[in-house]
Amino acid sequence: MENWIYHKPEFVCDRVNFELLRYSPWGGHRNFAYDYIANVKPDVVVELGTHYGSSFFAFLQAVEDGLSPNTQIYGIDAWGVVPGNKWTETEYKTDVYDVFLKTLATYNSKAYPLRMFFDEALNKFEDKSIDLLHIDGTHTYEAVKHDYESWLPKLKDDGVVLFHDISKTSYLHENSSPQFWDELKTNENHTLEFDHCYGLGILCKNDKLKNIDLSYYQKLNNLYDVENRDALRKNYFRLKDNNSYISFLKDQVQNWKDETEKCKKALAASEQASLRELARNEGQQSYIKELERKINSKKYLLGRLVSASFISNRASL
Repeated sequence: MENWIYHKPEFVCDRVNFELLRYSPWGGHRNFAYDYIANVKPDVVVELGTHYGSSFFAFLQAVEDGLSPNTQIYGIDAWGVVPGNKWTETEYKTDVYDVFLKTLATYNSKAYPLRMFFDEALNKFEDKSIDLLHIDGTHTYEAVKHDYESWLPKLKDDGVVLFHDISKTSYLHENSSPQFWDELKTNENHTLEFDHCYGLGILCKNDKLKNIDLSYYQKLNNLYDVENRDALRKNYFRLKDNNSYISFLKDQVQNWKDETEKCKKALAASEQASLRELARNEGQQSYIKELERKINSKKYLLGRLVSASFISNRASL
């Protein structure tokens, strides 16, 4: 392609899911993905392995921006734990699919997530109907080889295949994508590759991408690395400050609980003392009333005696 245009897009998806998309292993290839759609304008893009959608939404952003409005993008993923697949057992514990759909809802352009296994989706596409195929599923040698060979008949004669995680320094423990890529490119005449962000292999059936300045995307990724490191540094200290503040609040809550417990105990003791005092007062009142009763009784008897004596004295007169 003679006049490859380099764009500086804003990715709308970052407003919803900044950390998981920009910082993803695919994050450094997003500008290339955007430019590919904008310049080549493929009819059909199929992605095997979408996860949160870092690459998917990079493709879609070029469609959303009107640079290739007729491009149809399909993302194929089981979006769930696959028995025996250790990566999905850790990466799909949370509901990744719901997060993906929430991000997709921010776009006006249509795109097509297919929640199924890769082989199940094969019959959804005619032979020689796909312009761009992105393979980013399970990274064992057998899985990458199977995905490529099973989907190759669906690719147009001038189609392009992207392979992620071809770097030998990839963080993946069971990553044999570099091995398959090395074997594949020895038999192909038109391949390109990026080594940053775990590597991206580009297999072409012709030389239409030969004029791309690969170093531009490498430099751009280096710039993003600096920005991302700075953002991560700021986030680290922000998190540290937040953790300190949370610890402070926890201490305050504990102090409040301790003071509350002391107040409860003091109140209970005060209530007990008040009850004892009340009981004592009630006992004293009962004693006084009993004395008053006895005094009144004696007064009554004394009065009777005085009256009897008076009557007796008068009678003796």
